[in-house]
Amino acid sequence: MKKSITIDYADFKAGFPCKFKRTCAKISLPGLENLMNQYEGLLARIEDSEGRPSEKALACADLMGVMRWLEAYIEKRKKRLGQEVSNG
Repeated sequence: MKKSITIDYADFKAGFPCKFKRTCAKISLPGLENLMNQYEGLLARIEDSEGRPSEKALACADLMGVMRWLEAYIEKRKKRLGQEVSNG
């Protein structure tokens, strides 16, 4: 059975410590980048879907918060590992 990670952005934003800190630390960098790509795909599907613009905007805003956090975490991990960080 494949394990999945749920990043609790609301807890992060409220200042609570990350419940998944040890789990995140065990995920490989390519795995984190894959998770980021999945979020980008989800964001594209939400933007292309039919529905009320306000609902789509709220969903995208929630998702963008998680994506910003994940992107910063990936950059921090790359710096810690001494890899070049791309600003693409």
